[in-house]
Amino acid sequence: MNFQMIDIIFVIFLFIMAIIGYIKGFVTRLYDFLGMIVVLCLSYFLTKPLSSILTIYQYDHQDQLASMIGELINQMIIFVILLIGLTIIKKLLGLAIKPVLKGIMETFALTSFVDKVLGLLLSLIEGIVIGYLALAFIVIPFVENGKTMIQDSILAPRILNIVPQVSESMMNMGSLLEFDNKDAMQPENLTKLMLTAMDMGLIDTNQAHQIFSENILNELNQHNISLTTKQKQQIEDLLQESGYTKQQIQSILSNINVSGE
Repeated sequence: MNFQMIDIIFVIFLFIMAIIGYIKGFVTRLYDFLGMIVVLCLSYFLTKPLSSILTIYQYDHQDQLASMIGELINQMIIFVILLIGLTIIKKLLGLAIKPVLKGIMETFALTSFVDKVLGLLLSLIEGIVIGYLALAFIVIPFVENGKTMIQDSILAPRILNIVPQVSESMMNMGSLLEFDNKDAMQPENLTKLMLTAMDMGLIDTNQAHQIFSENILNELNQHNISLTTKQKQQIEDLLQESGYTKQQIQSILSNINVSGE
């Protein structure tokens, strides 16, 4: 692995964040940091309810596969919109709240140096979180060859390991958005997408079985795929709930290899 442009950009970004934190100090950066956490939580918890009443990405609701893909994309677009909108609101509120906080914190009599160092540390943490969000929700799904860029990077994989389950889902989303690329929709990638959609509550067992039987099963009988132990167990559970016999299940599972976790 070589030091890639994405690594250089991230290092420069962290350096700039550190300077901003040192200049602005702990109090100002504390509001920004806590505000960012609130924005993230609100964006996360509001995404699913809003996506059920607001469809930005149009798709065929009658087609189970298209519905799974479309709902995933729709939720991510809504999440990004919420993130941007709530961040703007946070900035506007900060114009009134930061001076009040600064006045309160002055009573703790922090020395200028300690205030600046704490501000620097908070900014670095915030920078890492922002970097994670940019990689997971922008670079992977929307940047051409984004997944390859991350895999070739030194820093990006380590940043994404902060929340590995979300990162794995977004990696699958990267394959999802390559829908026109035949390689991206091979049975292995499609199976992972289906399982991701199930985990996110976008499709139920019946819908998953329909996708599996119509788009994956025939290909699986001809080509082996590789899944994690957990994913293979999910397929076994799905087949059992769908009424497959033990012999049929074993036959299907024999075409699924277990990859590294």
